Amino acid sequence: MVKQTIRIMTGVMICLAPLCRTAGAQNETVVSLDIKVEAEDVIPLPDQSTIELNASESDCARTIHQAKPLHDGKATFKDVPVCKVMLTIFVTGFRVQKVPLDLAGLREFAILVQIRNSGPAQISAVE
Repeated sequence: MVKQTIRIMTGVMICLAPLCRTAGAQNETVVSLDIKVEAEDVIPLPDQSTIELNASESDCARTIHQAKPLHDGKATFKDVPVCKVMLTIFVTGFRVQKVPLDLAGLREFAILVQIRNSGPAQISAVE
């Protein structure tokens, strides 16, 4: 009877070992990043406007590349690791805007990106 119990316990431990490795990979801190984009003198944004979120493995725990359309100037990226990312914003009539963002330095994960015809984009917290 004791031998069977040991075999059963060993079988359970073997089955659970892969789950432990998967759970460890999921222990990174992730956030939902809400982004609102406004363009100088353009209300609403053109329908084809999009935003990309990228991060390299050297800046993050993993490589990330996600693209989303900007519906009403808004997009949400879910399960983003807290690390350095690059936002690339495409709005018809404006030059492509590349916006570096260090998520570790943010207190709020809802941001407003204001793009202009000239000059860099401005980033602030959404109120």
